[in-house]
Amino acid sequence: MKQNNKDNFLENLSESVADLKYQRKVLFLSFENRIFNTLVALVVVSILRKGVGLFLPFEITLVFIAWFLVNAVYLVFFRSKLCKNFTILNNVHFSYYAFGIAFATMLVHYLGGIEWAGFFIYIIDIVYSSALLTRVRGTMVAVMASVSFFLLSYFEYTGVIVHRSFLTLVAPMYDQTVFFAGVTIIIVSFFMLLSFVTGFFSRLKDEREKDIMDSRRRFKTKSIQLERLA
Repeated sequence: MKQNNKDNFLENLSESVADLKYQRKVLFLSFENRIFNTLVALVVVSILRKGVGLFLPFEITLVFIAWFLVNAVYLVFFRSKLCKNFTILNNVHFSYYAFGIAFATMLVHYLGGIEWAGFFIYIIDIVYSSALLTRVRGTMVAVMASVSFFLLSYFEYTGVIVHRSFLTLVAPMYDQTVFFAGVTIIIVSFFMLLSFVTGFFSRLKDEREKDIMDSRRRFKTKSIQLERLA
């Protein structure tokens, strides 16, 4: 009996270490992808500004450079062994979204605010957080994105922040009440729905993988017991 308990303890410990390494690897790969995205964005901005002659505020380049550097810091952190347990790993990962949402909000502002499709920049962080964090924290990131977008739109609507136009084809509408209220409600609802759907399917996948692992563990335990009886 004691031998079985010892074996189970060692097996659970080994699985916990393996899970931590796997989670750290997933986060490392996700931040590699973020770095690649920011580099592509910087190249595209440079081409549009110098090659096409499209006017883009220089602040956009500065935001992408800052975002790239922050991603690089987190990438190094997840590559190292500083995250010794799941609590530290998840807390460090969650802390990133304060930077991510802030950078996304600045880009939305310089790309026309509520009048343009810049709100899609928030989507990457909402999807990643809903898939890789707990349900509560994933929802918190979606709420952070929603509140940030609302406040930006509201401050531009009230004139607290100067609205920055981008590719203006029609008369400005950011200061019209119906437009402000309608677009804000639609986008905030979209953010929350996206977070819920992404988190739902991610948890379904995790639960199925957990059931498979539990079945394999039970089968292995029974096999060892039968071998000892024999």
